[in-house]
Amino acid sequence: MDAKPCLETIRKFHEVVFSDCLGFIALRSYRESSDHDESKKPILEWIKNDESAVQNMYSFAQRANSNGMGCFCIPGTVAEYGKARSPDVAAMQILLTDIDTGDTARKLTNAAKYLPDPTMLVESGGVTPEGHPKLHAYWKFSKPATGDAIFRLIQGRHELITALIGLMAGFACAYFHTFGSWSEWVGGIGALILPAYLLSQYRDI
Repeated sequence: MDAKPCLETIRKFHEVVFSDCLGFIALRSYRESSDHDESKKPILEWIKNDESAVQNMYSFAQRANSNGMGCFCIPGTVAEYGKARSPDVAAMQILLTDIDTGDTARKLTNAAKYLPDPTMLVESGGVTPEGHPKLHAYWKFSKPATGDAIFRLIQGRHELITALIGLMAGFACAYFHTFGSWSEWVGGIGALILPAYLLSQYRDI
């Protein structure tokens, strides 16, 4: 099915990923890997994470969709307009992974032995070679990580999810994630606080 941007879905995404983060949201639009039309150039945009952010994200996703291009963002905010390298990330509040190999439901069930239910769970489009839906899973922390805690959060989530779910995908690029072209919203949003034994790794978050 062709996915189209949905304002309410993007509003929910913003609530989970950006609600308590200060700074700018870095948006990206690229042509899909299967699209060989080189006339489609990447679109880069920074928006302030304020009351207009959701509408601006929706407008950006609409433009990407009309161009037949993918839509992505850093799942955190950057401190300065025009910058979006790893050291520029100012705040992150989620642990996330793409579960897109093997039996995705089994891997998610395995994670549930150690983590609460995801704050947000999305069918991201497509299926694995085994026929299971590909998933994006998000767990939200009680408040954003900033400064050196961001690096520890990224390193910790890599080790944690690799151990729990047994996959590497989703961490080779630490910062970019899709937000504009989900095929189906399958999860709810709760006021999730990760268990103390996990948060203890990030005491200054």
